[in-house]
Amino acid sequence: MFIYTPLRRDILEIRLVRILSAGESTSDISLELRHAFIDEISFSALSYVWGDVKNSIELSINDSPCMIGHNLFAALRQLFVNGSHGWLWIDALCIQQSDQEEKTDQVKQMRTIFRRAEHVYSWLGPGKSSTDKAMEFASRIGPRALSFGNDPSDFDIPLEELRNYFNRDKDLCETETPPKYDTKKKIDLAMFIYDIFYWPELNSHTSTQGEDGDDLVAGIQCLMKREYWQRIWINQEIALAQEVTLMCGTKSVLLDHFEATFSAVDLCNRLHRYINSETQQFAKGLHPNFWVNLPLETRRRSRSEISVPLSCLLYTDVVPSDCPLFAASDPRDLVFGLLGIITDNNVLRLRVDYQLTKAEVFTAATRAMISKGDKDKNSYHLDRCVPREDNIPSTLPSWVPDWQEIGKVGSNEPEINRDGYFDATSTIPIPILPSNENDDSLGILHRAGCRVDIITEILQPHRPLVKDMMQNVEEWLSGIMEFFRLGPVASPGEDYIWRTVLSQGWYDKINPSIDEDIAMLVRLIMRGQNIDVKVLESAQKEFLDNLEDPHVKQRNLVVQLDQHVYATKMIKMLQMRGYNLRRTIFRTRKGMLGLGHLAIKPGDVVTLLWGLPSPIILRPRNDGGDSFTFGGDAYVDQIMHGEFLQTNPTHEIFTMY
Repeated sequence: MFIYTPLRRDILEIRLVRILSAGESTSDISLELRHAFIDEISFSALSYVWGDVKNSIELSINDSPCMIGHNLFAALRQLFVNGSHGWLWIDALCIQQSDQEEKTDQVKQMRTIFRRAEHVYSWLGPGKSSTDKAMEFASRIGPRALSFGNDPSDFDIPLEELRNYFNRDKDLCETETPPKYDTKKKIDLAMFIYDIFYWPELNSHTSTQGEDGDDLVAGIQCLMKREYWQRIWINQEIALAQEVTLMCGTKSVLLDHFEATFSAVDLCNRLHRYINSETQQFAKGLHPNFWVNLPLETRRRSRSEISVPLSCLLYTDVVPSDCPLFAASDPRDLVFGLLGIITDNNVLRLRVDYQLTKAEVFTAATRAMISKGDKDKNSYHLDRCVPREDNIPSTLPSWVPDWQEIGKVGSNEPEINRDGYFDATSTIPIPILPSNENDDSLGILHRAGCRVDIITEILQPHRPLVKDMMQNVEEWLSGIMEFFRLGPVASPGEDYIWRTVLSQGWYDKINPSIDEDIAMLVRLIMRGQNIDVKVLESAQKEFLDNLEDPHVKQRNLVVQLDQHVYATKMIKMLQMRGYNLRRTIFRTRKGMLGLGHLAIKPGDVVTLLWGLPSPIILRPRNDGGDSFTFGGDAYVDQIMHGEFLQTNPTHEIFTMY
């Protein structure tokens, strides 16, 4: 077997390989490996997914046998066929993976390696007929698309303007004097989008086979679901690269062309229902989130010199279609694989160390993020952590997310203060607390704050039992009315209940300052009572209309719903918004009403932790000491704007495990 010789560590020495031969036989790949100082040689790098390496394939390195995975083997063969015979840096071959010290040292240098590489080849894996079509489409459309830019915002054109272009004669668009608010580039962009909308293989798609089909849409979907985009290291590898070529099977395309092409397709996919009747069937079957892609977003931010904090890569509530957002075969790499690209590690001070356990790495990263102390909405704060229920075992501290799970499903339980309406501790400065060097291994977090109250009653969370969602909603609403013993007649005394139920995401519309007519409408809606739309006041109708987001308002420019149907739709939206939250209602010993995570129990303590905008639930541990486990953030009515601080509460230090 091939035997590595040590690398020098006093100066950046790396190993490089080049392909000498690659035939059709599974054993007919021969490589040459050499040591080199990174400043003295030109080289390219390969970006790929390791895949399953258990059933490995043998090749030759410097005339000695070496075992590699199938995916790397296929990439090497295709590179040779494509004429790539120069020196390459490939992690599986150029790092002695069994040497943890060397691995740690070389991983620290990957930022430099990929920045210095003249070219990066990104291997997406074997191709098929549909992906060939998608790659060829990007090659053909890419140069024109790139002339407008490759960032999604470069293709941003107001819907009304775009519809105006489509409703004008196409030939006239190219010759007539444009309105004064137009520019030549905007007209060119509109015509380019027009061509995408009417591209034959996109506009006439009728297949429902998804990515298993044999057409262009299936190929696009298949390309974007490749495991390659999920691998955490890809964020660094393509963000730092000078130039990237995507390879899928026998087809290749520059990443810039690929990105610009499908940014335009993404725009069309989001707007096709709202242009005209002819665009209704655009790219039928293409998932609305097909273009959600963390590595490409990281590359855009990096190239635009926009900050790339660790929190914006690890924490997300956006998940692509039916696949993880990020993953790593070694969970520690979910942190280590990002250190070369993040822009805040001078503050976080995280380091690559494969001697640490997964729990220690995740704990150190989480502590660093929540200890930054800034109020940037993109930063990770303690109130974003979702508590684990008792039936979910974990070796992680209660306040540390399992970043592996976040990568799989995103954070689909947004924090109470997602929209920034609350600040329960605004007047209290955040004290700097001493930390122990063993805190990470012990999983301890110290935070200053005060106690508010103890939870005494919890409304048992709803569990969907039938397929009819509205029937589930009605049962849930009935459960709330029974829990609070509400009578048959709605009254202002129950407003705090519905305000609490709908606090997450609707507080700007449903709060103590709303008009009485609106408050009455909310009571009737949430009770599930019949509402005669025809007799609603103008303010009530406006309230229903404003429940929509701006995108829905744009939709109604195209499809105006019947007023009664429209109002009914909005009423159901309001009811289901509260129902769909993975939260439950609780009452405290002093009669406070709140909304917390499903993991809460009677006996849990409602606290305010300085620097966090929402109350935090803590559970006393059964260890005889004054310590807690983390129970997540909560809405507690009437203390969300600093009111509780007027009681001059006693400050204390909470220790969480």
